[in-house]
Amino acid sequence: MKFSRVHPEVVVGGLAITIMGACAKELPPPGILPDDVPPRVEKIFPPPDSISPDFNGQVLIQFDEPVNIPNGIERLMFVSPMERYLSDKGFSELKLQPLGGWRNNVVYCFSIPEGISDLSRNRTENPTEFCFSTGAPLVDTRVVGTVVDAITSLPQDEARVIFFAPGDTTPYGAISDEEGNFTARTLPPGEYQAFGFLDQNRNLILDRDVDPHDSVALLVDRDSVPRLEFSLVPPDMTPPRLLRVQAMDTITVRLEFDDYLTNPPSQDPEVLISNSETGVVVDLVSVLVGDAHEVVFPGDSAQLDSIGGLVESDSGPTTKLPSRFISVRLATSLDSGRYLVESDGVVNLRHLIGGGDTTLVVEDTGTLNGSIGMMDELRVLREERYEVAKVAAPTIIRRELELLRTLWGHSTGHGHSSSAGNNGNE
Repeated sequence: MKFSRVHPEVVVGGLAITIMGACAKELPPPGILPDDVPPRVEKIFPPPDSISPDFNGQVLIQFDEPVNIPNGIERLMFVSPMERYLSDKGFSELKLQPLGGWRNNVVYCFSIPEGISDLSRNRTENPTEFCFSTGAPLVDTRVVGTVVDAITSLPQDEARVIFFAPGDTTPYGAISDEEGNFTARTLPPGEYQAFGFLDQNRNLILDRDVDPHDSVALLVDRDSVPRLEFSLVPPDMTPPRLLRVQAMDTITVRLEFDDYLTNPPSQDPEVLISNSETGVVVDLVSVLVGDAHEVVFPGDSAQLDSIGGLVESDSGPTTKLPSRFISVRLATSLDSGRYLVESDGVVNLRHLIGGGDTTLVVEDTGTLNGSIGMMDELRVLREERYEVAKVAAPTIIRRELELLRTLWGHSTGHGHSSSAGNNGNE
């Protein structure tokens, strides 16, 4: 008799039905409803808000069913004081203790992240948060605030905030959420120096040479809730230095620095432009922090409003961001030649003061009407700010020409280019 391989098929009523054995979904036994409830914390020891003097054991977090606790949970959770912790995962429990042991007379606050799942993959939706003390009273104090990037003003997620009291090395702390907000609870009343920072190497301490950071002094008491704002600045120990200068048009010059500058500036920067051959100083109308395409010089807004119905929005001024540029409006157009550009009193985000000097070269390339045909950028008012609109040269219309002539205040001028000179600049 000849045998052949039997395929996994069953013939029922003349129909061949293939039995699919792979990727079958696990179902509960008959009569038992599916589990769709996430695990719940059943017990915490020491109990929340309790005082346990001389405690030297492990913190216990007991769930009501078997759970899958992520590897590295000690790095995902947040604890104040901010120290390294050891974790011990059980069938339905998590045990924690500081690597260096518990401190006496200190309040500990834990935040275990959401997402811990049971065997049916139901996950906790909220973090588990609780505090207990090893001797000190639990005082109902709060400090709230926000952490943003100093350059972009965007909120910083998972930024750490650490609080130090004079004579106390206990690193009380907090951590920011996706909106950059944080809350520190149960800080002992007193004076503190607080530091907000991005922990780049995840060592739980502020490395001033590595971590973007900011600091502020504050007083914590029972009767008020201090609100702090941290603007994180990249590490920098050098003052700002002038890199290069560029003529943006016949009466606008832009200085570029190697650092971001405070905006508005904490003090007025000083700029001096003089003819390198004659020594004649060029008269300046305005010196503003920001790119020439973004700042609004005095008189520009009124001139734009009178041309073509361009009207500035009355919804209020936009937020000024730090910038690497200083833009200068000149009283008269520059003649061709070499100019010495000097700057001083320029303040970066670390409040260091610098400046520098370099050379600007202006070349004679013809009249204003001849150079307009080569331009593809026009300053226009759009959405509460002045921006650069890209316009093909052949399509420049009379209205745009009149706009340029009005802004520049004259009908003839010189084309220009720039190059850096002194201090090893380009």
